[in-house]
Amino acid sequence: MDQKTYVMIKPDAVARGFVGRIVARFEDVGLQARAPRVRHGHDSPGRRQLREHEGKPFYDGLITYITSGPVVKMVLTGPDAVVVARS
Repeated sequence: MDQKTYVMIKPDAVARGFVGRIVARFEDVGLQARAPRVRHGHDSPGRRQLREHEGKPFYDGLITYITSGPVVKMVLTGPDAVVVARS
């Protein structure tokens, strides 16, 4: 069954030039990257996406990290995309 799942390539992977390799690994297992977007770290979207962690001890550090540089956001589609992307 085809599924969709959201994936964000985080600032350290973007800075180290791993975006192409990461996307290729997903494609190699049969997933397709849809609507990839590069977003530069700023506070508001990071806080919205991670609000489930608000109040936890690691939250402030997580926000600092996720907004420290550009990220690549995309939707992966394909058979069992959720399980495949997480593995």
